[in-house]
Amino acid sequence: MASHDFVIVDRDDTERAIAAFEAGMDFADAMHLCLSDEATTFVTFDRDLVRRARRYLPSASVELADIL
Repeated sequence: MASHDFVIVDRDDTERAIAAFEAGMDFADAMHLCLSDEATTFVTFDRDLVRRARRYLPSASVELADIL
């Protein structure tokens, strides 16, 4: 991220996602959560994503989808 050859959009969110990834979260999941609107709840069927998000990104609003 220190390279001048790249333009990092939403740098703060990207850095948070990288930190969550380094702590043990899936990178794509971390990016989705960090780039989602803070007023939006991220709904998923992935129980591990919910568990990891609560551990590594506690400010993210994420919940498990109801299965009918």
